[in-house]
Amino acid sequence: MPKTVNVTITYTAQLARAAGVEQESATAMQGSPLTLLLRDRAVACSAEMKELLFDSDDTLRKSIVVVVDGSQITNPDSFSLERDHDLFLMMPISGG
Repeated sequence: MPKTVNVTITYTAQLARAAGVEQESATAMQGSPLTLLLRDRAVACSAEMKELLFDSDDTLRKSIVVVVDGSQITNPDSFSLERDHDLFLMMPISGG
């Protein structure tokens, strides 16, 4: 029987507004790509969330900061969900 993992997702600022929550729990199949979970959550949340996270080629935007279990992930496309994780998503901050 396939095993699932639990992922707690924390969104900041604009992403939290688009998601309608600052934090949520999600499940994924063990070994599935992180980006698949993010795509599924974005579609479930709103069109705005999908647009904020993914470009027109359905690729995770390079500007999104992805932190898993306290460490920034530099290549989220190659990260697999092998166990329960805490995920933190943040858009870049600009200003002067």
